[in-house]
Amino acid sequence: LMARGDENDIFEYYEEHPNATLAHYYMKNRRALTLEQGGMSVRGTEEDPRLTLWFKFFGDHINPVLINIWNNARFKMMGFSGARVQAWNHPLPQSSEGMQLSLSDQSQIYNDMLVAITLILAMGFIPASFVVYLVHEKATNGKHQQLLSGIGPVMYWMNSYLWDIINFLIPLAVCALIFVVFGVDSFNGDNLPAVLALIFCYGACMTPFTYCLEPFFTVASTAYVTLIVTNIFTGTLSVLATVIMDAYESEMPDLKPINDFVKAVCPWILPNYCLGSGLIRIATNHYYNYAYEEFAICLEPDGDCPHSPMSWDVSGEFVMQLLIMVPVWLALRLLIEWNFFTQGLRK
Repeated sequence: LMARGDENDIFEYYEEHPNATLAHYYMKNRRALTLEQGGMSVRGTEEDPRLTLWFKFFGDHINPVLINIWNNARFKMMGFSGARVQAWNHPLPQSSEGMQLSLSDQSQIYNDMLVAITLILAMGFIPASFVVYLVHEKATNGKHQQLLSGIGPVMYWMNSYLWDIINFLIPLAVCALIFVVFGVDSFNGDNLPAVLALIFCYGACMTPFTYCLEPFFTVASTAYVTLIVTNIFTGTLSVLATVIMDAYESEMPDLKPINDFVKAVCPWILPNYCLGSGLIRIATNHYYNYAYEEFAICLEPDGDCPHSPMSWDVSGEFVMQLLIMVPVWLALRLLIEWNFFTQGLRK
């Protein structure tokens, strides 16, 4: 409650003015107001000025006090130097619903991050299920019979891939329906096409990625459980690692090279990282665009607002990386099928 350097703090003020309120103190002590509770910033042009009032959400008096300061300043600007607006503020007691809301996590961006992590968890089951049938065919010699009947490796894997992509469209449609029905603003409306494109490209890339792990298994159930755990662990760990390092990078500069390395490598080897990080970027961009459209405040570091959710800096980079890696993982699976990496060992 100290005024941070002012001669009179709040306790001395109340000793001199026993009937005063906290609003009176802040009206008399503007420096304490701006340092402790909020402030003002003016942007725009002379023809279209924009005033922004900054305040802490838990301050019951700061909002009406700032508005009253602005109203008195407007009187002086209009030439009424003797006029003055006096305000009284009597906040109502907080309701039980408001108390519950204040005790919960009010940062929507972190809620959206939880949605992204949850989607990684859910989507980790789908590509893992595609490998179950492939391992079963190998264990029962069904794949061997197909190859003997004239179906080449390219035809076998491309047919499996196309069938799995068709099946992946079903959970994709379910995700779109959930976002629309429950009205998740960050992943709905103009952001929905970018979200669906990101999820589809994740399925298109993650499917051949799991194909490359199929030779390590001979039991279908073991393959299913192992791939689920692998998908969930690698996806959540990589996404949370970059989020945490981004939060503490300014305080710990030594984290920057590690964070840059993770961000440079993970998109090319972990499709689930692209899914989680892309969803977080879409959600962050949604709130950046909202701040710019509603309050004319650009929160982007480069000062370029607004950004389309499909732009390169938002989801476009991850979508492109996923599409590039689709033929890479398919080619790697065919090379494994042709024993390209074990021919030298056999000789």
